[in-house]
Amino acid sequence: MLQRAESFMAQGVQKYERFEYSVARTKFVLAYHEYQSFNEKQGVVRSCLNLARVALDLGELEEAEKQLQRARKIIDEYQLTQLAVYCDIIASSLLIREEQYDQAEKLLAPYLADNNELVPKEISEVAVAIIQNRTRIAFGKGEDERKWLERYRKAVADMEKYRPRLLRFEAAQALQDEGAEKALELLEEALELYRLHSDPKGVAYTSLEVADIEDDASMYEEAIEDYQRGLSAGFRIRDRRVVISALEGLIRLYGKLESKEELKPMVNLLDEIVQAGKEKPWYLLRIE
Repeated sequence: MLQRAESFMAQGVQKYERFEYSVARTKFVLAYHEYQSFNEKQGVVRSCLNLARVALDLGELEEAEKQLQRARKIIDEYQLTQLAVYCDIIASSLLIREEQYDQAEKLLAPYLADNNELVPKEISEVAVAIIQNRTRIAFGKGEDERKWLERYRKAVADMEKYRPRLLRFEAAQALQDEGAEKALELLEEALELYRLHSDPKGVAYTSLEVADIEDDASMYEEAIEDYQRGLSAGFRIRDRRVVISALEGLIRLYGKLESKEELKPMVNLLDEIVQAGKEKPWYLLRIE
């Protein structure tokens, strides 16, 4: 019976949505082995894709790629075409994280073509995920930002859960069109929504975006506060990329301000995180 496997999967999804990545990973691994024992290939693929999502959110890009390759092999071998879109969305997120925007754009292109039949019409969140990643690519490349922002705005018009992400895209556009003040206003609104929804991942990424703008605008005290907020959120969700970005921002600012007392522990912590191995996971490190 597959009930045990489905139970592990459901538990993993629940923990993932609560940003409890370690427990979620354990549940997805258990689900993987249960599905394997029944030779249930769709379940095996779903387990691999969820493990890839966990790894991607933790900044473990090699592990994410490994799980995606495993899923892709089974999809191709058993012609599980209905699962390909989910694999491609996660793969495009990985490519975006690595700033390989052209490859990510090429991967998503078939799903964005007119009259495509690759995305089930009833699964609107799948379509939103595709358009969201395509919008991220547009801003990453600095090409067609307004076009994809408008398309994303239309896609999420009746979906309140996506409003904070929309505000972040609008802030990126406002920074180009109207300047830092308007961009910061939009990002602060996004932060409030993320806090309201208890979303530490949203808080982490948005705090870094706020801090980067404040840094460029010479608002150094405010930038330090927001980098520190991003740093705390990054440790909470164990996102190595967020933690490193926040530390790099703080090091840059303390260097500008010649604050040697604050600078040294940040530099030491960053070095330890970069060099950390399995013996002492990076997320157990703290400023001393």
